[in-house]
Amino acid sequence: MMELAKTNILDYVRGLSAEEAFMLEAKMVGYKKLPVDIETFVKDDYYLGKTFNGQIYEYWMEVLKDIFPDPIHVRYPYVILTGPIGGGKSTVTKIMALYLLHRLDCLDNFNYFGVAITKTLDWIFFHTSASKAQTDLIDSCWNIYGNSPYFQDEFTWDSGLYQFVADSTRTNNSIG
Repeated sequence: MMELAKTNILDYVRGLSAEEAFMLEAKMVGYKKLPVDIETFVKDDYYLGKTFNGQIYEYWMEVLKDIFPDPIHVRYPYVILTGPIGGGKSTVTKIMALYLLHRLDCLDNFNYFGVAITKTLDWIFFHTSASKAQTDLIDSCWNIYGNSPYFQDEFTWDSGLYQFVADSTRTNNSIG
């Protein structure tokens, strides 16, 4: 009996189109709704488009699409951005932080990941000093957040669940 059920499920999954299989995977992972893709998130006025006028350096858009190949997967568990002053690293960092908030907002729960939320989920922003991380990254994230219809209308910041934390490379306050 178990083998028959397993065969029927496999046959069902094999018969799905790529889009249907992707939607099934999203549902199985726990998404109540599918997040938008990274390009839509950056360019659409409902998300971040009003802040960026639908544009960031094309190089960084390609990097973001590489990091986030679709709305539910992440290609790299860690990302290190390098480049010259004014090259867009901080901008991309803020986009990634807000995009991850959007993706978490679309989850129904964290059960699939085996995560028990017993304290806040922290986004830790490192800079040369904690005050620099606060002004250059976190305060700027809040400005972008405030300019987004999505974050103003649909997303509810839950300070008991999410937190932006400023730290510097010279401390270990955020480890753990």
